[in-house]
Amino acid sequence: MRALLEVRGLGVTRSRDGETVTLLSDVDLAVGPGESVALVGESGSGKTLTARSILGLLPAGLTATGSITVDGVTVDGDPAKTKPLRGERVALLMQDPFTLLNPLRRVGPQLADALPSAVRRNPAARSQEVERRLAEVGLDAKVAGQFPFQLSGGMRQRVGVAAALVRDPVLLIADEPTTALDVTTQREVLRLIRRVQADRGMGFILITHDLRVAFSMCERVLVLKDGRVVESGPTQEIRASPREEYTKRLLDAEPSLDKPLPPWPGVAVHDAAPALLRTVDLSKTFPGSASPALDSVSITVHEGEAVGVVGESGSGKTTLARCVVGLETPTAGSIEFAGTEFDSWASLSGADRRRQRGDVQMVFQDPYSSLNPMRSIGATLSETLHAFGKPSRRLDAEVLLERVGLPTAYAQRRPAALSGGQRQRVAIARALAAQPRLLICDEAVSALDVSVQAQILELLRELRTDLGMALLFVTHDLAVVREITDRLYVMQGGRCVESGPTDRVLTMPEDAYTRQLLQAVPREDPSWLNRRRTPPG
Repeated sequence: MRALLEVRGLGVTRSRDGETVTLLSDVDLAVGPGESVALVGESGSGKTLTARSILGLLPAGLTATGSITVDGVTVDGDPAKTKPLRGERVALLMQDPFTLLNPLRRVGPQLADALPSAVRRNPAARSQEVERRLAEVGLDAKVAGQFPFQLSGGMRQRVGVAAALVRDPVLLIADEPTTALDVTTQREVLRLIRRVQADRGMGFILITHDLRVAFSMCERVLVLKDGRVVESGPTQEIRASPREEYTKRLLDAEPSLDKPLPPWPGVAVHDAAPALLRTVDLSKTFPGSASPALDSVSITVHEGEAVGVVGESGSGKTTLARCVVGLETPTAGSIEFAGTEFDSWASLSGADRRRQRGDVQMVFQDPYSSLNPMRSIGATLSETLHAFGKPSRRLDAEVLLERVGLPTAYAQRRPAALSGGQRQRVAIARALAAQPRLLICDEAVSALDVSVQAQILELLRELRTDLGMALLFVTHDLAVVREITDRLYVMQGGRCVESGPTDRVLTMPEDAYTRQLLQAVPREDPSWLNRRRTPPG
């Protein structure tokens, strides 16, 4: 059987100021019809660079060497040879469903752009083909007339799948296709890709840092580190008995509902401890919305406690966090923080508002957009120190960097010179500059690979122990929330449907929706994708 893709001895180099730097070295990869192969590894390991080389999409200044054959055509990374094959024989599904589509155009015309010219010129045929492609990925024909902002993240990613498949390619490359999605939507999108692949006999390359997803989707796995393949083989072998220490470290760092948690002294917190934060019947309805984003939500966070808030996209968990930190104004209900009760931040006096701003800080999801790219790390930290009336000397900024495990020399760098994990550490350091009593983390580790994610979780545990700081941890990842929190609130449709100690909620859930979320958590067993969804009751 002829392989759809053959890569032999692939290398990528960058030349600058007379110096040649090797970014990718001696990568071999083959994919046959109907076969699924996963490329896994940390950020910077070379996964995406491999895909870009195959597609002839390397940035300027990078050079590919080696042999690349796509569906019998030798392209060897030459953009001129690869361009005619893109979309026609090999397609790319990008990571972020929120930037995938032009926000100013309706979905139908965007899909139609990729259709053959003969179909595009015939209005009736064009409309019929767009509807057929949407139906293939489980979307109603009315989606063609909608704008991207009217779609959920899962619906946008389904449109992305439809766009990638519109020319019937024989090979699909998916680069972190579910990283930004909650667990139930993730499973739906992965199940869709598997079904379409089986129907078409299409080859599939999955680029991911989530080993659970890789093991459930693919027959073979390639593990990359520093631009080299350090281990490859059948999924079952890699999962059961990895040979390389690096692979073992990745497996150990992967959060799981099935792994025993490592011993951690933590912070003794009980219901008798003072309540630091309490929301009472908090509600929020956005203008033009038919249903509330928050509907009478009451939560409590005690001094020094770590509390998780989980749920699907649209459940209201981020709206709750933004109301607590003052980025949204509740429609009804009240917030009590450290004994001060108020219905909104706007109702506080100037002095109380300034104090609350320092006591409650937030770490956002995306470490790449949360920092000013034009300012040095030291300047960013000093500005925050000054804003909250703290000393803003260079020494104080360096102390903050040391606190989050970064070299003091990083104060002179700009965000572009840091990795995603390092940027998130800086974001945490910036929040600590205000000496908060409550740190709110909104999907703070979902964009990070597993080893960096484990480091950030460990950092948060240490900060909580050392500083006695409370955490409100918002996430869609139940395996992650298990590792970091004491108590858990489960949200659905703007309401809290279950709460209790984290271990109890995750092992003996009382609500059907919680059981549905647990069912959707990725498992290493391929049958996970095919399990029947239990409808919430």
